[in-house]
Amino acid sequence: MEGAGLNIGLSELQIFYDKTINMNNLSTQENGCVVTASSEYSPNYRKECVIDGIYGAWDANEWASNGEKAGAWIQLNWPDDPQSINTIVLYDRSNPYDHITDAWLIITKQDSSIINKHIGQFPFGGASKELYLTKDEGTNISALQIFITDAAPSTLNVGLSEIQCYRDTSRW
Repeated sequence: MEGAGLNIGLSELQIFYDKTINMNNLSTQENGCVVTASSEYSPNYRKECVIDGIYGAWDANEWASNGEKAGAWIQLNWPDDPQSINTIVLYDRSNPYDHITDAWLIITKQDSSIINKHIGQFPFGGASKELYLTKDEGTNISALQIFITDAAPSTLNVGLSEIQCYRDTSRW
């Protein structure tokens, strides 16, 4: 038997735990979330893709703007039921060209007050970027907007693969 020997073993074992697996994602249509955006590249890159639960799929199931870079935005709205959110997980598009290098989170509260929170650069290649909100920032949210202020020079159609919003009861 070729490849068999006396010193058979395992060189590495990695175990990954997704801490969001037991939390309820509030950014779904079932939770009354409505998505608006500055533009859409095509019907295959529609704004609702950011709340479909699929991320990291290059060239599929993601929102892409129509030729926008800085100035593009996408917004999650809960018009009938404001949310309490303390953890937001964002996924940039996973292709090697379209990359967000700076953005802001604009939080609109039920009383119409607005809180601006700097996001900064997203990880390259569609990896997740986690944001944590204080209790003051995260209660009674009626809308969350991701406003892109800069993108990589190679960017053609800035966008996002997924936006997930959670109320992690272990935080507050």
